[in-house]
Amino acid sequence: MTEGVAVRCIPVIATLVVAVLPLSSLAHQSVLVEPEWCTQPPPAPSGAVAVPGAFPGPVRHEKMTNTELGSFDLAKEIPALAGRTVRARFWLMEPDGAIAEHCHDDRPAFVYLLKGEVLETVEIDGKPVKRTLKEGTSVPEGNGTRHWWKNVTKQNVLMVAFDIPDSNRPAPRRPLPETMNVETRELDRLMLKKEYPHIQDVANYKLQGRLVTFEPNGRIGLDCHVGRPGIGYVVDGTLLEHRSDREGPVVRRTGDLSMINGNIWNYWENKSLAQATLLVVEFLDCGKCEQ
Repeated sequence: MTEGVAVRCIPVIATLVVAVLPLSSLAHQSVLVEPEWCTQPPPAPSGAVAVPGAFPGPVRHEKMTNTELGSFDLAKEIPALAGRTVRARFWLMEPDGAIAEHCHDDRPAFVYLLKGEVLETVEIDGKPVKRTLKEGTSVPEGNGTRHWWKNVTKQNVLMVAFDIPDSNRPAPRRPLPETMNVETRELDRLMLKKEYPHIQDVANYKLQGRLVTFEPNGRIGLDCHVGRPGIGYVVDGTLLEHRSDREGPVVRRTGDLSMINGNIWNYWENKSLAQATLLVVEFLDCGKCEQ
């Protein structure tokens, strides 16, 4: 495919997405979305460390949502990039909408504006620089890019973004949550060596259950599930699950399931006024566990 053909195909993608996903269904779905923060913000000219959310940008996305169009495992094409994927997402930003201040910390991206006009504030040499990006503009966002976007027009802004997230690390967020106001009880386990004696590679694995009780404002801190897949089941109550593969928290109610696989990072919290209980069953590589 030539460069000219590739550029002409992009508006077609937008047309198809808009046709399949009405604007009314895309709007107002990202009120609780958390932005990705710089883990090591660049120093300000004075020598002070720049704090995410204080650059001059908004700390949360506003009137903005995105839909994943597709992705693939980049390691299959370039083995040296193991753990990384390439994903394409369609973004809608309504009038007065904003993409919160964030940093491309080990997550380079390429954005193309399909429709509308957006005001970008980007950090250059430690100072905020504003620039207007118009329809048809492409924006490469290399590692270390620190910026935020605002729709100051009365028209929707549509764009398609391609980025390279790293599944080996969590999406950096502020603040990184810690476990608090929860009680965990270990349940029974199954040693896979006994269940599958003919499969040597699972000899060190066990299927382990645990029951977690959340008090109001209780929380399980950021947890890595690389090589440790599992399923979460909400026994009772309402919980918010924050996942590295979703832009905003997912509401999980009594009877809901959460599939925790594919190198997911996540954390859970109880924002309700009542207790909530979560049952988690995971495959754990326990090394030399007792049989």
